[in-house]
Amino acid sequence: MFLHTLLIIAVCTSSVMAWALLLVIGVRPWWNAQYLIPILGMVLGNTISGISVGLAAVMEEFSTGADRIEKLLALGASRSEATKELLGRSVRLAMTPLLNQMSVVGLVSIPGMMTGQILGGSNPDQAARYQMVIMFLLGAAATAAAVCSTTAAVFVAVDSCHRLRPERLITRGKGGGVNGAITYALKQVWRFTVRVCTASLACLRWCICCGSRRARDGEQQSGAADDDTSEQHDVQQPLLPPEQQQTVAGTAAR
Repeated sequence: MFLHTLLIIAVCTSSVMAWALLLVIGVRPWWNAQYLIPILGMVLGNTISGISVGLAAVMEEFSTGADRIEKLLALGASRSEATKELLGRSVRLAMTPLLNQMSVVGLVSIPGMMTGQILGGSNPDQAARYQMVIMFLLGAAATAAAVCSTTAAVFVAVDSCHRLRPERLITRGKGGGVNGAITYALKQVWRFTVRVCTASLACLRWCICCGSRRARDGEQQSGAADDDTSEQHDVQQPLLPPEQQQTVAGTAAR
């Protein structure tokens, strides 16, 4: 679930940031740090807050209302039908802080970005427009992330066969929370790394064996070729003419 949450945060944040920087604000280039860093910080903060509240509500519902969900599943309801109310309450709880903030912006309280621009000497009208854009961006990112994260949590807790699987949820008593999720993710990464290293070592051993075998075959072939060359040299060695043979024989007799 930890990796799913990271993926949801990355997708929702990147899509909202791309739409804001390229289409709404029209920054050229889009990686301009003056706009990218502050907007990304605000979007990430509100997205993580919405996800944390939504997942906490989902965990609480599965802890206290597991019997009701199991009864609905036993009566033939699908996992989407059995968890429809749960998802609705979780998303509402996740969006409540942001909705409360949006309902009083400009009337009761002035957000920090608008206040900073006004104190910095910017036009209040332009500061208000920027703040409106930022609030809509925060609402879009937080809503998308809350809906996706709660839906992913439900799909993890209820499998494709419409069975409730509470053992898939990491409880706090068994190393849950952020630390437990990080530990689980690190274990999965370590297992994947070990598998990759084992496969790499097996391939390396196979390559070494094949190379040594080919080297031995090459040495044997070169040795056989050298033997054939020496034999041919002995056979093809020219003999002395008869006159020189007689001269050599007479010299030896003397």
